[in-house]
Amino acid sequence: MLLLLLVWGCSKPDTPGPTPPDPVPPVQPPVDLTPPGGECVILKISQKNNGSGDDNVYEVQRDGVQASAKGIIYTDNLKSKNNYTLSIRSAGDTLSLSTGEYFLINPTTKLVKYFVTRSDLADASSDKQVHEYVYNANGYLVKKFTYINDAAIPLYESNYTYDNNNLLTGSVMYVGSKKDKLIETTLTYNMSAAIKPWIYLFPDFFESYRYAQTMPFGKKAGYSVKAINTNVYDVANGSVIDTWVTNFSDYVFSKDGFVLQTTAKGDLQQGLGLLYGMTKFDYQCSK
Repeated sequence: MLLLLLVWGCSKPDTPGPTPPDPVPPVQPPVDLTPPGGECVILKISQKNNGSGDDNVYEVQRDGVQASAKGIIYTDNLKSKNNYTLSIRSAGDTLSLSTGEYFLINPTTKLVKYFVTRSDLADASSDKQVHEYVYNANGYLVKKFTYINDAAIPLYESNYTYDNNNLLTGSVMYVGSKKDKLIETTLTYNMSAAIKPWIYLFPDFFESYRYAQTMPFGKKAGYSVKAINTNVYDVANGSVIDTWVTNFSDYVFSKDGFVLQTTAKGDLQQGLGLLYGMTKFDYQCSK
């Protein structure tokens, strides 16, 4: 059941990893990544917290900046058993993954409308999960519904609010008679300078954090995140049973405002998955 998946996801790992070092950010590159009017999409996300090499690398394969992703390669140099390679096949409005999962794209907005998966991809009889994504008129994700085994009523509902086009809060409700709260997240931003579109910061993407930075889930924040605070609730009595606090610092930007590096300290925000410790970003850009 997804409830068990969320309970597992909503607990701090026993060993969250080493404390990220205090890096000395490199000098800001003196050049733009792309000329005026050009576009950039994330090509690679890599973490570097141990030794001289990258701890892990998440790489997206594309034919071009505007093309759909063809695949994802994840290499964990600390735990080789976590490595995976996924191919993505595009057919009409469907993006099919080699795992058996698939995304349905809205043909008008070109944004993800549904994501279909299972609670255990190795077991064809496990619970089928359908996640529905709802956007506002400006192209920002505002709701997510999770249905189990083709039920007519969702089991979970997520809600997202925005301020100055930045994701401000995210919450997950158990859709019972009272819509009991499971988690609630608040984000704060560095408002001193705008950045180019970077990554999605949805705190509850447990179902698709491996794909979230590759698929189109609407518009992204226009400023760099400063802190993410998540409360985990006991559904039975509404009390807070856990809190994840993550602070971001040591940003490095390209001259034209793309995030090249940041360091996340504190707790791992498990709905993000890939963003912890010293994290670097490489882009594929139009020239």
